[in-house]
Amino acid sequence: MQLKAHDLFQTFRFQGISVSRMFTPFITRSLHMRTLQFLVLASSAALMAATLQASAQNAGDRTRCAILGPMTVSAWFGLLENANKGDREANREAMTTLNNAVTLYNNMGCPSTELEATLDCLTGMAMAGEITEGAGPAAQACMAQAGLPRP
Repeated sequence: MQLKAHDLFQTFRFQGISVSRMFTPFITRSLHMRTLQFLVLASSAALMAATLQASAQNAGDRTRCAILGPMTVSAWFGLLENANKGDREANREAMTTLNNAVTLYNNMGCPSTELEATLDCLTGMAMAGEITEGAGPAAQACMAQAGLPRP
């Protein structure tokens, strides 16, 4: 069944939308033109709303990733710190914290390649004994080198 402009107009009028009153300044021709413009404007509005929502969501995700990245790096340091202590419960807690942080980071769609490169960099520095005065400067250097989003 093919819908005609007249049928669309009747449908909109039935729902309480007065197409002719809404678009009188824009439309001077036929009912077909009114319906076509209504559909174009409605489609444009829906597309614009979806685009704005998606861009806002992506901006929020980037901010979340910039916060979750350092939190995950911190959880990695917690695991490295507890690795040599021999305390099974502390190791289990550190591993759970790291696992939860990585899972959340991945579920948010954050860049896993950059996180992996950051953690590899930090592990290499720790194994080489290059982290002496605290983890902060080393973490900042590795995050910058890997291109991990930072706040």
